[in-house]
Amino acid sequence: MAEAATLRTDGAGFGGTRPDRHLNFFNRDAVVSACSGQLAQKTPTFTNTTGSGQQFDYAVFGFGSNVEEPVCVTVQFTTACTASNELMLSETYSPAYDKNNITTNWIADLGDYITNGSSYSFVVPPGASFQTVIDEGVSPGQCAGVTATWTSDRPWAFARPFIDGVPALGRPLKAEQDVWVESPSVQRQWVRCDPAGANCSEIPGATASEYTLTGADLGHAIRVRETATDGVGTSTSLSRPTNTVFIPIQTHTGQSLGPGDASQQSRFTFTAPASSCGTAKPVPALVGMDLRLFDSYTLTSLINEAACVRVAKPFLQCFDSQLVAYDPSFNPASIAQNYAGDDARTAALSYTLPVGHTAVNVIADVSSFPNACPSYDLVVGSDAPFATARPQLDQTATAGTPIGTTNGAWSGSPTFSYAWRRCDATGGDCTAIGGATSAAYTPTDDDVGHTLRTRVTATQVNSASADSAASAVIAQGPAGGTGAGSGGGGPGGVGPAGGDRTPPKAKLGLARTTLQKVVKKGFIPVTATCDEACTINMRADVTRKLGKGLGGVKIASGKGSGQANARKTLKLKLTRKARNALRKRKSVAFTLNATATDAAGNRGSASKKAKVKRKR
Repeated sequence: MAEAATLRTDGAGFGGTRPDRHLNFFNRDAVVSACSGQLAQKTPTFTNTTGSGQQFDYAVFGFGSNVEEPVCVTVQFTTACTASNELMLSETYSPAYDKNNITTNWIADLGDYITNGSSYSFVVPPGASFQTVIDEGVSPGQCAGVTATWTSDRPWAFARPFIDGVPALGRPLKAEQDVWVESPSVQRQWVRCDPAGANCSEIPGATASEYTLTGADLGHAIRVRETATDGVGTSTSLSRPTNTVFIPIQTHTGQSLGPGDASQQSRFTFTAPASSCGTAKPVPALVGMDLRLFDSYTLTSLINEAACVRVAKPFLQCFDSQLVAYDPSFNPASIAQNYAGDDARTAALSYTLPVGHTAVNVIADVSSFPNACPSYDLVVGSDAPFATARPQLDQTATAGTPIGTTNGAWSGSPTFSYAWRRCDATGGDCTAIGGATSAAYTPTDDDVGHTLRTRVTATQVNSASADSAASAVIAQGPAGGTGAGSGGGGPGGVGPAGGDRTPPKAKLGLARTTLQKVVKKGFIPVTATCDEACTINMRADVTRKLGKGLGGVKIASGKGSGQANARKTLKLKLTRKARNALRKRKSVAFTLNATATDAAGNRGSASKKAKVKRKR
């Protein structure tokens, strides 16, 4: 029989008493088990030594098949034992050997005592486990040792292909680990499966070791199939499925845990399984009271539905770390407080975030070694689009004058639909307005004395919705205003008074300054230019990690107004904590975020990255 791969060579000595012993021994039938062409059907029998209490030493060697085809495995022996007190036997079982019943799970045996060069073969079904037993044929036995070598008739994988990465849209998945015995040629094919990892189909063109997830993968599990070929045959091995692919909301790349980061007290035990949406998990037990470095990331729900939030990082990054979610806050001195879920050291978890709640997602270094987490990427996402900013209405609030809405800001690349709602004067007790389903609505006489909201629904496979803040109370329009439901498109159609709907455009800049001047004067000088007369509200924001040492993400803010195309200098006043902390820094990088509003109430946004350095 041709041999494709050597699975393993191993053995044991039987010159003394081994810790593993069993009663009974197999009778020899002189029929050698074979994958095909076996001379006679085998029905093993054994000699019962229970009454005499005679026991026989044995050793067990276990294997698991990770290929999708049946494999013929041959076990061949090397030994110098030939004397009557050195006689040895061998049997193989699938899935496992039971020393209390030596015929249970039996699949093959040698049929006689082991001699140098003797062998037998057996078929291992796809994905099956088996154990080969080498045991004494006499007791007490004195065989100094038996060595066995297992070989297969086709390529053999010692593990399934391993996928590393975060299953989020736009993120890469990698299958670069070598799982094959010896050196067959290997080809890969990525497949898209249902959420349970079944009913898979090949992804056209996805044959590299890395695959970047696309919109077609959303809601599916991904696997990779490797095909190994050598001079004898071909085998395939299929990876385990990823978690279902989700839409990223926050992506924190190039992060680390090290000196300067905050510390939490204690850590959780790793209790399987990882937390999942819809299934509550008890708070795990705590281990020790030592300090552990952590980073935290906050997520607040603005949508009208409970969200299935997913938190994940590449498995091989910061291996000795722990992901834990909290709702509504995280207390580093009491990490069991407000616990919502953990990853059970699988590098991924999910949990249900109720409407209006805030979650804090924490990654903690739980390694016994210092600086064990030099770099990590953390992705927070959900199964459906997630709003990071609410829809906004135009500022007009008069019957007969159209009101428009923005979509708000959403994760993913969703499509949008709209539903206008009539509310009481306080913005509550809202009901849908029939037929008002476009991005603009013209208030009618029926709306006078009420406020309006728009509900924007975002859809990308799954759907979620978010409501705008309430409008001002709708005032009566000019005499002879609108009749109920008049105007293009039925109720809420755009009437004859179209109005200015174009938002202003703003350009931002950093005025010449140094960090010493900023700290001394207490403000950051910036410039802003609008293409029409406008008012500007602006703030300077740093990264969340930098904000830990500066008293928050916002370090300065200010406002002003200007004429069309005229450069205006604004003074963004530093927060007290930021001003004090900046005295010790050599530089600070930040983003200028501005909202410009024109006379018609149209709003436009602008941003610019900037950096202020200390003068040498």
